[in-house]
Amino acid sequence: MLFLHRQPEATTNPLGGYFQDQLFILDLLLAASPKEIKIFVKEHPWQFETIGQDKNERSINFYKYLLKDKRVKILSRSIPSERIINNAGIIVSTCGSVAWQSIELGKASIVFGWQWFTSCKSCFVVDSVEKLKKAIYKCQTISSEKVLKDKNEFLNILEKRIIYGVGHREYLNEISNTYDKNLGLKNLANALRIVANKST
Repeated sequence: MLFLHRQPEATTNPLGGYFQDQLFILDLLLAASPKEIKIFVKEHPWQFETIGQDKNERSINFYKYLLKDKRVKILSRSIPSERIINNAGIIVSTCGSVAWQSIELGKASIVFGWQWFTSCKSCFVVDSVEKLKKAIYKCQTISSEKVLKDKNEFLNILEKRIIYGVGHREYLNEISNTYDKNLGLKNLANALRIVANKST
């Protein structure tokens, strides 16, 4: 199952690197997958909404290329990602949040770029057909219990690195009233002090 990214967006450029070309990912998937495997593709639900409109909408040639192989089928954007994840064999994305959502549901995922969760052991980062073949095998054989265990281990490590603070003033309106602004500022200042001391 290949989940497409909205473009333009940071998750493809710069975080996806070479793999901002999502048709390149499809080509790798076709090359790495057995001939009897179907590859379902879901367009990003916001690609044609106001936020993406008139910026970089996909051409008709993009979709023609997607469908050049009979193994590829496009799913409706209206199908909830959770339902697709639960029914799919393997979840693939450049490096979108759907890969983390898959891990949260106990299913390993494959990504081609960098994201905050890619160091989780059940997130397989690939950059070639050979690595993709190995990752597909691992995704097919790893248990849901192991994925959830990997997720919890990753979150335990991540919690030790999280800074309680808000990095930009505009986000203050989006967080709860219980947020302690003074504590947040102290934590951010302390984190900057630690980074400055390490670089000197």
